[in-house]
Amino acid sequence: MADELPLNCQTPAIAEYNGTTDPMEHLSRFENAALLHRYTDGIKGRVFVTAFAGAAQQWFNQLPVGVIGSFQEFRSLFLHQFTSSRKVRKTELSLFAIRQGEDEPLKEYLQRFNTAALEVPAATQEVKANAFSQGLLDGDFFKSLAKKPVSKFDALLARAAKYINMEEAQAAKKDSRGEKRKEIWEEAPSKKSRGDFRDRKPPFQRVNAVYTPLTVSITQAFMAVEEKGLITRPRSWRDTPQRPKSNKFCRFHNDYGHTTEECRHLKNEIERLIQNGYLQEYVCWERARGTGPYQKKEGDKTREVRAPSPRRPS
Repeated sequence: MADELPLNCQTPAIAEYNGTTDPMEHLSRFENAALLHRYTDGIKGRVFVTAFAGAAQQWFNQLPVGVIGSFQEFRSLFLHQFTSSRKVRKTELSLFAIRQGEDEPLKEYLQRFNTAALEVPAATQEVKANAFSQGLLDGDFFKSLAKKPVSKFDALLARAAKYINMEEAQAAKKDSRGEKRKEIWEEAPSKKSRGDFRDRKPPFQRVNAVYTPLTVSITQAFMAVEEKGLITRPRSWRDTPQRPKSNKFCRFHNDYGHTTEECRHLKNEIERLIQNGYLQEYVCWERARGTGPYQKKEGDKTREVRAPSPRRPS
């Protein structure tokens, strides 16, 4: 333990040890580095302690002088002192508890299984193949193994690679189709905008809709939800209104064609908010909680409808 350190002696680039992690892992990293640098037994003991910190450093400082005669003795004392920090070694049974997630790709499941298998070095090829197969979802790869089983994990990996490639190709094709649909959807409003705004029906239009009676106008309700950020502008909303083709203007769409009070798209959005518990302070409860019909105007027509029963405010 008193060997002279050579002038060009380099300390190994390993993490500090503070007594909270597995001592065997730290010792293995050090011994690999010592082998690389060709440390003698005496130099090992002097260099090993340079990576101590925290509880490990305190333990070393309290050792009686002369208690360590060789690196092997130092090694034994070190492992005994921090044995409580050693990892619990996993058994082969732990591999059978690994299951593929419902939406987990085969590649991710395989990576997760391999990581766990590294902690069970005693697991044989047969055990790993069996455990992996049992954890698979009932998909194409599982059916392939059921039809033609494999006994070795290496053979299973070779076949899994083909199915991983197939999954990734299918996912890429699906993403490509999704992007194409998105482009078509984004282009659609610009093409439709060439038509007359008055001829376009707002999306989500309800036919013969029954709306909760309010104590304020649709315009006032819109201003309230707009201020609170509860409503999303429609896709056909314009930064700048088109040249007016009628005197009717909709604040919700920011365009000409119908009034804000006539906008069924806006009425549907307000009704959705009411049914979700918002705008309860604007509900006309005298009319809403009654079972009798009330008059409701839609454009130039007046019809009799029965009020729904919205949730009362808490």
